[in-house]
Parts: sequence; structure tokens; C-alpha cells
Amino acid sequence: LLLAAFLNAFFLSRRINFVVNSVKEWREGGILKLVQDPEKDEFEPLEKSIAEMYYELEEERKVDRTFVNFSSQVLESSARSESLTEFLRDLSPLIEKEFNLKYVKLEKFWEEKKKKGRKVINLAKNPDIAITYEGETTLREDILNALINIVDTGILSVRSKVKHEKLFVETISALANAIDAMSPWTRGHSERVARIAVEIGESLGLGEREIRDLQIGSLLHDIGKLGVPQSIPNKEATLTEVEFEKVKRHPPIGYEILKPIRELHDILPMILLHHERCNGSGYPFGKKCDEIPLSAKIVAVADVLEAMTTERPYKRAVPFELAIKYLQENAGKDKLFDPEVVDGVLKALRNIRDIIKEERWNLRS
Repeated sequence: LLLAAFLNAFFLSRRINFVVNSVKEWREGGILKLVQDPEKDEFEPLEKSIAEMYYELEEERKVDRTFVNFSSQVLESSARSESLTEFLRDLSPLIEKEFNLKYVKLEKFWEEKKKKGRKVINLAKNPDIAITYEGETTLREDILNALINIVDTGILSVRSKVKHEKLFVETISALANAIDAMSPWTRGHSERVARIAVEIGESLGLGEREIRDLQIGSLLHDIGKLGVPQSIPNKEATLTEVEFEKVKRHPPIGYEILKPIRELHDILPMILLHHERCNGSGYPFGKKCDEIPLSAKIVAVADVLEAMTTERPYKRAVPFELAIKYLQENAGKDKLFDPEVVDGVLKALRNIRDIIKEERWNLRS
């Protein structure tokens, strides 16, 4: 009897240790051992219950990971995207992957897509946009709805950012126009420079963020003229050497004005260096072509082209074709302008010509 009791205690202890160790090591295959356990005894219901609990926990962990991964990717994309179109384009492959679908597209005006037999998920907060898709998702309805809500909220976030960005640019534009209006001869100058610079940037294939910075930098390129005596830009004769030295201070003055504004740090090189020239003859530092950021070289060309084709108190406007010829003749690493930027002007010639024509019409009226 003592031997039987001892053996029973031994086998009982071994079975308990097996179950306990399986639970401890469930992420390293312990639960698999438990599920595949061939022994049939009083522990079988307990083992089954533990295995079911494990798989339920694992399923919930999988759902949690899906939410965390998907939410972080949507958040990252919304922060990175410069437009709603870009955000929707980036979201499609994310949804396709997480929802286990064959085809996904987020877009406006989705009625035609519906007619082609594709299924549609409507977005409650953005009724003008829908997810069109093919295939059957394997996600539970509650999980699917939660992920769709993340998408819906992400779209709202991007729309809000774009709205504030537009308001920000409009405020910058109003400030630039106020600066230009200090002289009747420079009215609208910065806005036209910005439009020309954007055309050049787009022809060179710059990204949306770079184009946005180029627009703002161009609008504010002359903000440093707030520190130049107003009699100088309004003067109808050629500037004296002393007066020109005062004018040459406007890039560093503009830089100092804008430097405290964290949101404008990316445009500071344009403010400071838009009067530098490839051969080192520019100011304020006499930098060479490879030392000047592309954005500053674009603003420089746009500024020169706008100034040449606009009448000033000390000069007549140059015909557009002659201004373009001047840029071409002075394009080169050892000349005034970056040849890549001048090529960008030539690629966008028609649109830039229209901006100059519009400018002359406005000045006459």
C-alpha cells in the first residue's frame, strides 16, 4: 500500500509538473505538447481548458498587434502626406494587407467603381470617400469596423492638416504682398516669383513637400527688405555703392527675422542665399554653385526673370524672349545660374510665359 501510494504521488507530481511547465513555456511550444498529450486522465479537462484559454489569448494578442501596427502606419502616413491624394494612395496597400483583400482603393466619386462589381465600404466621417475592394476579408466584423474607424479618423486628420497648411500659405502670401506693396514698383513681385519658382520646381520633379517649401521661401525671399530704408527701392536712379551695400543686407536680415519660427527652418537657406551666384559673384557670402541649395538657386532664377521682365523706376522691362536668352547665356557652373535650373525654366516655358504676360496685364490695368 505504501508503495502504491508512493507511485501514485510520484505520477501525480509528474503530471502536475508537466501541465505547469507546459503553461510556463506555452510560447516556446509548451501548449503544443499539452494539446498533443496522449495520456488520458483526470487532467484532460484541465489541459483542454488551458489550451482553449491560450488560443483565445493568442487571438486577442494578434488583434492587438494588428491594431497597433495598422494605427502606427496610418499615423505615420498622415504625418508624412502633403495632400489627401497622397494619403489615400499610401493607405490602399496598408488596408489590402491588414484586411486580407485582393484589391483596395480609396477615392472620391466611387459610384462608377461600384457599377463595375466592386464592393464598397462607406466612411461615416468622410462620406465623399469610400473604400472600393475585391475579395472577402477574414476579419471579424467588430475588428473590421474598428480598423475602418482608424482610416476615417486618419483622413480627417490629413484634411485638417491640409486646411491649416492652406491657411498658413495664404497668411504668408498676404505678408509678402504687404511687403511688396511698400513700393508701387514691386507690387505682386514675391507672389509672381513664387509662381515661377513652383513651375520650375515641378518641371524638375521636386516632391510635394519641396514644392510647398519652395512656394513659401519664394513668397518670403524679400522679407529682409523691411530692414532697408524705403527711399532706396523707390529711387528712380542707379543706386550708389553705399545704397547697394544696404540692399545687400536684406538676405541676412530676412534670415534673422524668420529664424525663431520653427515651422520655417526649412526655407531659411532660400531666404539667406537667393542672391548667391554659381561663379561666386553673389552675396552675402560669395558661395559657389555646389555650395548653394537647389531651392535657393531656383528662387534666384525666378527672381531675376521676374525682375527683368517687369518695369522698374530705373529701367524698362526686358522682353520675355531676351530674358530667357540672358538666362541661357549665363547658365553654367562657372557662370551665374545653375544650368539644371535654367533647363527647368525651358521645360516650363509656356506656363512661365503666361505668368509674365498676366503680370504685365495687371500692371497696365
